Amino acid sequence: MENGAYLHNVAVSLQHTLGRVFNLGIKEQYEIADACTIQKSPYMWMVIMLMNKYSTFDMTIKDQIKDFIEKYCDCANKTMDEIDFIKVDKMVKEFKNIINVIKGE
Repeated sequence: MENGAYLHNVAVSLQHTLGRVFNLGIKEQYEIADACTIQKSPYMWMVIMLMNKYSTFDMTIKDQIKDFIEKYCDCANKTMDEIDFIKVDKMVKEFKNIINVIKGE
């Protein structure tokens, strides 16, 4: 699979995560942020999802979120295509790990 198709699939996965985080239906997901929108600002959308209920998290999760934000802040205002392919992959994996910790998985 070429990088462009892979990155779009990653954006679709993030779109579904957005729906779960904010308890949205499919139509609402597309109205708020579809995969193409997420591809344009992946860092911003991941931070939005992580900050959704930040004040309710324990310090361990808060520290993981802070570390994520600091580690990938250079990706702010960049599209998935502008961010190094390997870095996108690492960023998304780390994001999903934090989401799984939040969900208790």
